[in-house]
Amino acid sequence: MSHGARRGAALLLGLLLLAPGRGAGQEPAPPPREGEPSTAALLHYNARLALREGRAEEAVKLWLLRNALVARTGRVAPGDADQRAVTWAALGTLGLCPEGLRRDEDGPGLWPLATYNWLVGRLGRKPRGDRATPFEAFDLDRQQRAIAVHDVLDAEELENLRLSRGRCGAALPLLLAIEEPPWTRLDDDMVAARLLLHLLERAEGSLDPARVRGEAAVAARRFDLHLVLSAAAARQARREAETRARRGRKQGLSEAALAALDAQAPTSTLPPDAEALRILEAALRWPVSEWLALSSPRRLFLYDQARLQARGTAVELDLLALRLLDAAVARGDGREAAAWIGRVQAAGDPPWERIWGGARGQALIALPSEAGLGERATLALHRGVHALQRGEPVEALRLLAFARSHAAESAAADPVATLSRRWLHHAAGQHRLDGALLPTLEPLLSRADLLDLLEALAWRAALVGDAASLQASVQALPPRVALERRARLLAPLAAGDTAAFLRAVDAAAVEAPGEAQRFVDLLIQRVEAEDLGVRARNRPVIEGLAQRLRRQARAQGGGRRAQATLERAEALLRGLDGMEGDPGAPGELYAGSVRLAPADPLPWPFQPLAVPAPSAFTPLSPGLARVNQQLKSAFDPQGIFNPGRMGTL
Repeated sequence: MSHGARRGAALLLGLLLLAPGRGAGQEPAPPPREGEPSTAALLHYNARLALREGRAEEAVKLWLLRNALVARTGRVAPGDADQRAVTWAALGTLGLCPEGLRRDEDGPGLWPLATYNWLVGRLGRKPRGDRATPFEAFDLDRQQRAIAVHDVLDAEELENLRLSRGRCGAALPLLLAIEEPPWTRLDDDMVAARLLLHLLERAEGSLDPARVRGEAAVAARRFDLHLVLSAAAARQARREAETRARRGRKQGLSEAALAALDAQAPTSTLPPDAEALRILEAALRWPVSEWLALSSPRRLFLYDQARLQARGTAVELDLLALRLLDAAVARGDGREAAAWIGRVQAAGDPPWERIWGGARGQALIALPSEAGLGERATLALHRGVHALQRGEPVEALRLLAFARSHAAESAAADPVATLSRRWLHHAAGQHRLDGALLPTLEPLLSRADLLDLLEALAWRAALVGDAASLQASVQALPPRVALERRARLLAPLAAGDTAAFLRAVDAAAVEAPGEAQRFVDLLIQRVEAEDLGVRARNRPVIEGLAQRLRRQARAQGGGRRAQATLERAEALLRGLDGMEGDPGAPGELYAGSVRLAPADPLPWPFQPLAVPAPSAFTPLSPGLARVNQQLKSAFDPQGIFNPGRMGTL
């Protein structure tokens, strides 16, 4: 039988036991057979399931059914305190009056949290009047009356019960506890905050740590309320200081005296001995499980306050942020993971390797796109560059190809796309294009990016004198007339015959001047993007092209395009002259004497966006105070009720 069917069976069984003909003086119900739960255990179990599944009203009705069962049998079941705790939680969730319900101090001790939720729901809200008129009772032949949670109802009343909010005196003893008169209005924020804070302080003493966890939820809400009270006190003190200053001006006080009055106004809402600061210090010692009991905005806000108020060292705060980052990744929450990445401070060399390095970086990049982490390409770019520097070219190609394919997701899409393309070409250029490299690249790149890379590899093969790779690149590319012409021009260069290459360029300039000019432009650009060794190898080529460009510029009266290409070629030659004997750092690229990518700084677009202060006047979720799973064995030792479905409050 499903848990829903069992819950319905418990209600039906209770109503049958209370039906006419089964009351006092009648034959008692037979005891449960050995191994079967009692009726009281059934009520308790179903009440817990009802609250767990968001059916708080049903949990309250099951308590009223328990009242009738106790009145009939005169016995209180062993798990009664736990069902009372469930009822407290249900009443708080529904905003129903808990007046008359004994506190569960002999159980988990949830009553302060439940009262907190009830009070939050009642703040500034008048109870709704009964919409029914007295005459409707006669029309329906049914008496209507208000009930309390400790009342005993008969079967007909239970079957027709409707729960609604009414007048309640549960706040009166709480007001007296904070030394407020009974007529105090609860819609005063200062009074409400003090009252709620009192309840949370009571909760810290009443909750059974062996059966309830939720320290972080209570402490975080206490911190919020302390902020509210401190800010209100500071505003009041500031207004009083301004009032004194205005009176002083009217009385003709000196500027020094007025400045002294102004100095009395507080400049901070948290004095050094504030309880809120002690809460922050304690929060830094919480295990990650307690932090995860908070909602995401409250978690981030509390952490930001700890850093803002200088609670804990930078190392402690960073380690906490990293642990919470790992927890977000484990939950598949990419958006919160990005928020924690932005809160980790730069440290070490390279500064962000704690994020993108190791198993953490691998797990971040492996998150699916729907997880919400938009910077997977950025992380892959950093990780890929590092892999290349460590001498892991295949891993570098995989990561850089991933960065190139997902660059559009990044907040720094253009820099990530540009740099990932340059690094990818640089990494691929370290290999011969053969039967091993091409199958590695094909599944990693889009068709457009793959064709772009293959063309870049063709140019590099020519510049480094690798005729076989040039031929392989051209064969892998789709047939194009322009590409075939470039391949014919580059073939002598790939074979190491500079003179034949320059003659081929001269012949092409006669046959198709515009196309030849574009070819020379591209060649200069490709040489600019290579390392010093490749540029030095092609120095005779650049010198020969520069001579031809000078003649062309003179013949055309200083044509702008030829002149611009000539200036770039001469800049390359001057850069080579200036760096003779200096091979440069590994992986650095130059245009003339200007360093280019891939040694450009890599982007890091993670920012710790400010989180607004969560409202202190919102209910605490029942899930934030979870009754331990061990309670199940107290009334279901046989484990017959839906194994694995017990869950927690």
